Amino acid sequence: MKDSKEFYEGIGLKFLDPQNQTEGIREYIELEEEFILRNFKDVDSVLDIGCGEGRYLRKLA
Repeated sequence: MKDSKEFYEGIGLKFLDPQNQTEGIREYIELEEEFILRNFKDVDSVLDIGCGEGRYLRKLA
């Protein structure tokens, strides 16, 4: 089994590229991002569990 780094350096990059995602997935990600930014932008701290590539955490920083 590969570790996270190996996964994201390999096939994982394909999954993160919007060109390889279905319209439904892109729509879901957009709605999720809007929700997170709307509800967490003005908070003092956020606990990041580390279950992904940090897509939203970078936008909150």
